[in-house]
Amino acid sequence: MGLDITRVGAKENETDHLFNAAYLRSSYNSAGWNSVLSNMGVGDLNTIFGPRDRYEFTPDWKAAKERALKAQQDFKAASKLQAFTQPAWNAFTPASQRPVVDSEAAIEIVRQEFARVETAKANGQHTFGAWSNIKGFFDFDGMEIVALVPGQQFGTPAVHAVFKMSDESVKWYERGFEILIDQFIAGGLEDNSELHWSG
Repeated sequence: MGLDITRVGAKENETDHLFNAAYLRSSYNSAGWNSVLSNMGVGDLNTIFGPRDRYEFTPDWKAAKERALKAQQDFKAASKLQAFTQPAWNAFTPASQRPVVDSEAAIEIVRQEFARVETAKANGQHTFGAWSNIKGFFDFDGMEIVALVPGQQFGTPAVHAVFKMSDESVKWYERGFEILIDQFIAGGLEDNSELHWSG
């Protein structure tokens, strides 16, 4: 699940990203475009396009480009610290079904998740470096965690893990800005296309 934005009438092109000339995607997890940029105090897709609870609209493309360029500069200047939050348990799982996980069980869960990724890679399937599911948050490539801060999420005990973004991750967001400005918005400036916004 995530935010999907389509530029009506535009043709999608192959990129090495979740963005292209006709389509933008922000996952709803903590690594999604909007989540990361909002946490950094940088303008996200909502700030750039200003949907204001509309699902089909024609943005002010010139203003969107100006806001995107500002967000791009703000991203370059921002601290590259991020946080993800891991609840102590899945809030949608009944208490009677919540597993008791000690440190040994946690390590075994990670082994199983990483083995699943290794198998997928060996079979030529696309994998993500980091992901979350009902079992937890996983980063196959590793991250530099600088702090673990106890807290809450949705009224559930949780841990906020503060980490430094990897160089590869920073480059991925920089590449996203390039595609957003040079392809998606540039196309909108040419044809004044309407956007379809998933919500």
